[in-house]
Amino acid sequence: MKRLFLILTLISLNTYSQSFRIDTQKIFEDDRIANRSNEDCAIRVLAISFKIDYRDALKTLLNNGAYIKNKGTKRKEFIEYLGRTGKASEIIPVENKTANEIKLKFQDGNYVVFSDKHVFYINIKGSRVNVFGNSDDYNKKINLAIKLI
Repeated sequence: MKRLFLILTLISLNTYSQSFRIDTQKIFEDDRIANRSNEDCAIRVLAISFKIDYRDALKTLLNNGAYIKNKGTKRKEFIEYLGRTGKASEIIPVENKTANEIKLKFQDGNYVVFSDKHVFYINIKGSRVNVFGNSDDYNKKINLAIKLI
């Protein structure tokens, strides 16, 4: 719960800061070890974007057939799950742009973004793009984005 509070605080400070990158592997390290989770990017995205605990995000994705433990996320099922929640407002195809490159074309808001075999979360506010994911996600080529409500 402390980690979730930290993430929410960082998001709220977004108004006053420059772009930042949050390595969610480190933030959720204890949960990842306790649940023996690998290939868990979608779990971390769900926990951050829905402001829920890592364990709840893991259970949710397992129960909805969107995650196979230690094998990763089923992209189609994860997208369908996001649609069923009512929190996804738009699916946007992207032509291999980095988070920094898409900020110019996207409206301010929160996005779940997909690259090849990976998913992470970004928040765009004006000229700033904040990336929540692996340490190298800022430079990953994105091929699909889902705008969240």
